[in-house]
Parts: sequence; C-alpha cells; structure tokens
Amino acid sequence: MTGLVQSIITIVLFFLILGSLVVIHELGHFVTARLAKVRVLEFADAVEFVRSAGYAAAVTTNPGVNSGGGDLLELRRTLVYGADDLRAFRAKLDGLLDGETLLRRALHARRSRAA
Repeated sequence: MTGLVQSIITIVLFFLILGSLVVIHELGHFVTARLAKVRVLEFADAVEFVRSAGYAAAVTTNPGVNSGGGDLLELRRTLVYGADDLRAFRAKLDGLLDGETLLRRALHARRSRAA
C-alpha cells in the first residue's frame, strides 16, 4: 500500500510542478507582450487585418455550417470525429447540431458591448 500511495503522491507532484512551470512560462509571454505594448486584435479587427493582408478566405474558430453568401473570411468549422456515424455526420453538415453554446453567447455579448 505504501508504494501505491508514494506513486500517487509522485504523480500529483509531477502535474503540480509541470502546471506551475507552464503558468510561469505563459506569464512570461504575457508580461513580455505588455512591456512591448503588443496590441491584441479583437475578432472584427482580425478579420479586417486578414482582409488587408490580401487573403481571400479564412477559417474562424466558430463551429457550425457555412451558408452560401457568407463572408469568406469568417468560415465556420464543422468538427467531424472518427466515431461519428453517417447520421451524425449528415446532421452536422445540415447544421442540426449547431446549438447555442455558452461560449458563443458570451462572445456575442462581449462583441455587442464593444460595438
């Protein structure tokens, strides 16, 4: 039993130390960006930036189905997994699984406030 407890403690400590190192590393990116006054683009600014760079199309991180006539710089992603059967795949292509998500509502609310 002592060996099992020791192994669990070792694994927990490993992940705590690894997590701490990742946080410190990312904090270094954040502090460096702040000191260098790097500007973070909001989504609308990013689309205009990509458009001004001359790109004809771009994929966003927004899930869903693309409808004809939409902006080619705001293409949505349809996530398809190997475990999806034909019915689930068809439902995704038809947009039947594009429910409103908490993240999407929060982003929409944030963009609405910024406008």
